[in-house]
Amino acid sequence: MTKRNEIDALRNLSGDIWNVAVDEYAKGYLKRRDLFKYAALIGLTGFAASQGLGFSGQARAATAGGTVRVGLGQPTKAIDPVTVTDPASIGVLSQVGEYLILDDPKDGLQPKLALSWEADETAKRWTFKLRPGVKFHDGRTVTAKDVVASFERLVDPNSGSSALSAYKGILSKGGAKIVDDETVAFDLDQSNSNFPFYVSSDVYNAVILPADYAGDFEKNFNGTGPFKLESFRPKQGASFVRNPD
Repeated sequence: MTKRNEIDALRNLSGDIWNVAVDEYAKGYLKRRDLFKYAALIGLTGFAASQGLGFSGQARAATAGGTVRVGLGQPTKAIDPVTVTDPASIGVLSQVGEYLILDDPKDGLQPKLALSWEADETAKRWTFKLRPGVKFHDGRTVTAKDVVASFERLVDPNSGSSALSAYKGILSKGGAKIVDDETVAFDLDQSNSNFPFYVSSDVYNAVILPADYAGDFEKNFNGTGPFKLESFRPKQGASFVRNPD
C-alpha cells in the first residue's frame, strides 16, 4: 500500500476529528506510531487492524485504564473553541468537547448531545431535543441555555468566530431560541434541509460550551467530552483523564 493509498484508507475510518490527525500525519507532523496511538484512544484499533493498516501488536492489545501519549503539532495560538482553526488545537478540543450531532462517515448523522431533531414543513425552523442529564466537567447540567449561547457566540460578528462564513445566510444572531430546558429551536434565515450538518462535528467550532463562557477555555477546558483536563502547559502539552460521567 502506498502512502497516498494509506492516507485515503485512513480518512474513511472515522469523522472529521480523526481526519485532523490524519492531516497531521500526511504532512509529516505526526509520526505513524502516534497516529495509531490516537486511533486506539478513540476506539478505532480493531476496525483499522481489520483493514490491514498495520497497527502494532502493542496497539492491538491496548486495554482500558492505560495511558496513551500522542504527539501533535503545536497550537498556533491560545485554544478557544469559538476561533480555533489549526489541527493541533482541534485535536485537543476533540478530547474535551462535544457537538449536538456527530457526523460519522459510515453511519451518517448520529445523536450526541441532541437526542433527536426535526424540521417544520418549511425546513426553516428546526427543533432539537437535548439528551437529559449531561454534565459539563465542572458538574453543571447542560441545558438549552448553554446550547443557545454557544450558537449565539458563533454567529456574532463581534466574537471573532471562525464559523461565521459557515453560518452566513443560514443562521443569524437571535436565531437560536430556548423552548424549554431540554429543547432548542433554530429559526433560520432561509429554508435549509441540511441544517443538522451545520450543528454537527462538521463545523469544528460548534462545540457546546457553558452559557457563561468568557473565552477562558485554557483555564479549565470545561466541556462535556470523554476526557477531562488534568494539566495543561502552553506550548508543551496537556494531559487528560477519562470523564467518569
